[in-house]
Amino acid sequence: NGRVIGRHHGLFTKTIGQAASIPGVSGMNGKWYIYAKDPVKNCMYAALGRENPLLFSNDITAGPMHWIAGTAPEFGPDNRLELDAQVRDHISVRFRDAQFGVASGQYLTLYQGDVCLGSAPIGSTTDTASNR
Repeated sequence: NGRVIGRHHGLFTKTIGQAASIPGVSGMNGKWYIYAKDPVKNCMYAALGRENPLLFSNDITAGPMHWIAGTAPEFGPDNRLELDAQVRDHISVRFRDAQFGVASGQYLTLYQGDVCLGSAPIGSTTDTASNR
């Protein structure tokens, strides 16, 4: 809801999905977890409880893609993987099951069985709370 619940010692001290020790608040009604950071405002945002929808992502965009074979593999007429990824220079992915703690700057890596197809830095995410 945007209220201040504590102070931090730098945005670099926590990652998305990491438990946040907040003096005077931690332990009250459960653990708090970092779900977003805003470097312009120097703010971290925390959500109460590990199952909070703000901590999970359904959709991400990533790119540019680095394909191990040099080019994107053939995926079929609709250009979709089983994980429902649209392949271009950048990739948009909708996960079948929402993923915990996904953040910009992490890497999306695509596998077919044990074979790595390629990877790309994650540019943006959409949390499950935003998709309702």
